Amino acid sequence: YGIFFLLLNLLFNNDIKGGGLFSHWDLLTLVPVITNACGGLIVGLVTKYAGGVVKGFSLIVGIIITGIAQYFVDGKPLGLKDGLGIVLVSVSIFLHSRYPPKKKPEKISKDQ
Repeated sequence: YGIFFLLLNLLFNNDIKGGGLFSHWDLLTLVPVITNACGGLIVGLVTKYAGGVVKGFSLIVGIIITGIAQYFVDGKPLGLKDGLGIVLVSVSIFLHSRYPPKKKPEKISKDQ
């Protein structure tokens, strides 16, 4: 239902009527739009070629890297939960790569 109210707002908003939907945009406004679009394409490629489990691992590793970068930039130390999370993710990635899931045998159809 959200899109209905957004479109209704567009009809009654005077700023958009006067200059158009993209009237207040400039080149810097396109930076997050293009970044998010490229990120979505990369997520789609990772999911397609590597699978959902690897996508989940990469998402968690990205969050960990963000936490470590926040420590170096802001000086905010990582907490006990953050350290425990890093250990658990590292162990789960190791176990998944060391013992990958076995593929199910293909079923032979009656036609062959």
